[in-house]
Amino acid sequence: MYFCTRKRKQMEQETFQISDALRVLAFEFEDADISSVYFVDKLSSYIDNGAYSPYVITGLEEARNFEADAVYFRMMDNGQPPMPQIFIYDNVTHRRSERDFARIHRNIWSAAVIPLYLVLDRHQISVFDGRIPVEVSSSGSLEVQPVREIPLTEVNEAVALYQAEQFSSGDFWEGQEAANNYRASQAVDVKLLSSLKVVRQHLRTRCNLDVPLADRLLVVCILIKYLEENGTAERFGNAHSVLSIRTT
Repeated sequence: MYFCTRKRKQMEQETFQISDALRVLAFEFEDADISSVYFVDKLSSYIDNGAYSPYVITGLEEARNFEADAVYFRMMDNGQPPMPQIFIYDNVTHRRSERDFARIHRNIWSAAVIPLYLVLDRHQISVFDGRIPVEVSSSGSLEVQPVREIPLTEVNEAVALYQAEQFSSGDFWEGQEAANNYRASQAVDVKLLSSLKVVRQHLRTRCNLDVPLADRLLVVCILIKYLEENGTAERFGNAHSVLSIRTT
């Protein structure tokens, strides 16, 4: 029984293709002249080919840090480089749990790297807003809910809203769907700036600090936080191990 179950899952994975799932939305693939989807696991072949934009290559390298399986790049006008707009996750071949996607979503939002991403299952495409933070449940676990769930077996309103042409033309970002969900005001950089303004005002009015000192203190705090999470020290590895040492 175990062997049969494993064999069936293997056959399902082998027959599932990202291109098949996205065909319902009319996406194009690997065409250097138009807006297209590119695959992260083919990055080496794209580099060897030499025909693809270096912006596609660097975009795929960044997407790999967020565990994406593919990326949709919009071909911009006026000679501008192609822009990564959508991360795509194959949740059949590379099965992930809700907890995994909550973690991935948190990282996408924190990096402000992409406005939305798609999760492809065998029977539907789930659309997620990358500009909103994850929710924390009463038990402390991270949770994230899709904006839309698009069935692969029928045509409905969501299929029309998320057609590839809407993204390649830019019309999607001018429409009501984007206005209702993918709001820039929810992006991490906007929220960070808003929070810094509140703290800055508190330092000036409640702590009676002059403007230069308050600003300097904010910069130092930001730097320390950055070093805690990203910095390195030659002798100690990640700087968090140095900055978090408690004095006795």
